[in-house]
Amino acid sequence: MIFFNVPEARNQLMMIGLVHTLRSTTRSTGVTNAVSGNYSKHTFLCKVKVERLVTVKHPDDLQPYLHYSGFKDVDTWWSKATTSARTVYRVEKLKTYLPEKMTTIYDESGFSSGLGIVERPSSSKVVNGSKWPSAPEYTFPV
Repeated sequence: MIFFNVPEARNQLMMIGLVHTLRSTTRSTGVTNAVSGNYSKHTFLCKVKVERLVTVKHPDDLQPYLHYSGFKDVDTWWSKATTSARTVYRVEKLKTYLPEKMTTIYDESGFSSGLGIVERPSSSKVVNGSKWPSAPEYTFPV
């Protein structure tokens, strides 16, 4: 999980889909959930991919990353970060998230409905005279 409790960074992520954020050097990378709140009570924001960019020593080192930070200037960004947060991470909002038990519904042209995988499967079967891609049955969330 990665927390976004600072409004500038959270809004940047949710509206633009990409944010550069200052975190501690021990932050894990890869795909995770972006949330707001705290460990015991938090709100899911989106699925994200976290990538470590660079460790900085001075506020001026943030200048190349300011555009996607959500802040107007490096001094404000630096001041909002905790004292141990000196590593810049790139956090990208993933376009699609589905629980594991869900899959994609395809239309007659063979394209995804936007509910999951956007790639077209290679095999197809004929259903009611039209060619539909082979795909597992859709499982509706409960």
